[in-house]
Amino acid sequence: MRNPGRRRRDKISCPNTTFPPAPCRAAELAGEDSLKPRAGDARHLAIAECLSAQGILCLDDAMIASAKSLWMKVVVV
Repeated sequence: MRNPGRRRRDKISCPNTTFPPAPCRAAELAGEDSLKPRAGDARHLAIAECLSAQGILCLDDAMIASAKSLWMKVVVV
């Protein structure tokens, strides 16, 4: 029986296609044990990273920590 509270540790590989890289990057970030971002945070961080954003707006400590570990400029509200 699968434990829903346990993180999957499988590596997710994304094929090189014309599809934007953000979904693949979000999957990579979500699997990073050092970051431990929530799924929504991983998606937003991946989009910001893929767009070479100058900063990211963060509303909570968990996303702030994840963004800073990716060397993103953080704007706290």
